[in-house]
Amino acid sequence: MGGVAPSRKRQCELLELSRISTNYKKRPLKDEPDTERAIEQLYEEDATIGRRRLPIMLQRRYGIEIGVKKCQRLKKKLGLRTLYPHRDTSAPNPRDEKESYLLKDMEINEVDQV
Repeated sequence: MGGVAPSRKRQCELLELSRISTNYKKRPLKDEPDTERAIEQLYEEDATIGRRRLPIMLQRRYGIEIGVKKCQRLKKKLGLRTLYPHRDTSAPNPRDEKESYLLKDMEINEVDQV
């Protein structure tokens, strides 16, 4: 049976596929060891680079384009954690000696009295 092949529209109808799904081209996988090495190098330089800034730095320095979620996954895989101030960093140490407030019994009535 020779002849003209059916159009792409007709082929999709016969296979019950949407035509847009035939346009999909799988993207090649990035070389993860290179990406991991680049992340480690950036982390060694500055451990305060977070998940949002890391992909930007990878793009600028190494030309590696990956998303925030993939960066986060690779950092977790490598065991890297961003250093940032945590909750209650300015809380006083309970073992430290507290000094008394010297002006507590003084009545202040004027500006620049103290």
